Amino acid sequence: MQVATAAWLFLALRVILLGLERPLGKKTVSGYSTQVGGFIFFGVAALTLLPTLAVYSFFHRPESWTFLAYALLTSSLFMTPFVFYMKALQHGEVSVITPLYSLGTLLVFFLPILFQNEAFTWMKLGGALLIFAGVFFLMPGVNPLDSLRNVATDRGAQFIILNTILIAAIRLIDNYSADFEPVFYAISCATFNGIFFMVAVLVSGKWREAVALYRERTKLVWVNGAVNGYAYFTLLVTLGLGLDMSVAEPVGNTSMLLAVVLGHFMFGERIHARLLACVLMILGVFLLIQG
Repeated sequence: MQVATAAWLFLALRVILLGLERPLGKKTVSGYSTQVGGFIFFGVAALTLLPTLAVYSFFHRPESWTFLAYALLTSSLFMTPFVFYMKALQHGEVSVITPLYSLGTLLVFFLPILFQNEAFTWMKLGGALLIFAGVFFLMPGVNPLDSLRNVATDRGAQFIILNTILIAAIRLIDNYSADFEPVFYAISCATFNGIFFMVAVLVSGKWREAVALYRERTKLVWVNGAVNGYAYFTLLVTLGLGLDMSVAEPVGNTSMLLAVVLGHFMFGERIHARLLACVLMILGVFLLIQG
């Protein structure tokens, strides 16, 4: 199999997993604290990745352990944006926060141009503007300014925008670290995140709450953990196989359409205008790629 083909296959799998990630995540952690949600997210995600680690390790040994330092850095930086992510799931609607997450595409688009010498074109700029235009249809008002105000005052939207800004910066590390054993790096990140949130659970005295969540939603916890773990894993493998972050991240955001539809069926959210927002943003994504 050609490397390019493998990269696109992993990216297609990531799109599906991302479409499931936020609806399942909201259903999993609803009603529980951020520390507990983070521990359940990453602790179980790391466990679901262990079979892949075992099989991969049988055929491949890391040439260098440099990836551990980057994984530790990424995980420590990831704590704050993930807290915002958890709060966005708890306070926001899936069909609003998922398209808003695509605003991170704008940062992922501009940051590599500024810091990693990727090419700028007017077509990419047009794609970025289309993504921004989709925001006006997420929470429609009597005029565009009113629509923006509705989004800006929504708590879930506020938290996901904060998450998006910080994650865009972390993705630069991911993009660089993908050259250092992407499989081991991805699994190490999930493991470190699980450990960090376990410490947070123990320090805050919420271990019983974590056990209660696990017992109440055991099957959902494992499905969510697998989706969460492999959504990130497939990104790192995709980057390791040679696709640029400025392609991988925007294409991943096409998953918003699936997430928005699931938001309607799982939570009864009103999505008619939000589907139009998704279409505009997805068109913007393809302009970014073509550019």
